[in-house]
Amino acid sequence: MNRYVGAFDRFAAAVDMSAGPDSCWAWKGFRTAKGYGQFQVGGKKKRAHRWIVEHVIGSELDPDLFVCHHCDNPPCVNPRHLYVGDAPDNNRDKATKGRHPGGWHGNQYTGSLLAGTR
Repeated sequence: MNRYVGAFDRFAAAVDMSAGPDSCWAWKGFRTAKGYGQFQVGGKKKRAHRWIVEHVIGSELDPDLFVCHHCDNPPCVNPRHLYVGDAPDNNRDKATKGRHPGGWHGNQYTGSLLAGTR
């Protein structure tokens, strides 16, 4: 592909959107060992799902923030399936979906039954 093609055009060319606007959009390019798409722009490698969220909102996310998947499908880059959260949000999401090692302990987030009690 021509290196002068804009980043969004290169991104879109690496996404399968054939299932429609509400379905998962699979990343067809390079994927990490955990299945997340990886996209290179400006000489930097970015997770594809993070890049599309930053593109949609128009600015880079704080490095402490995560882009989580409602669909729990790592190669999905459909912005409708993604949301921004912090570390507790990401851990809670993983635990809810059975992917958090050791489970989720109620006192790790402010919605805990133990929060504010002594």
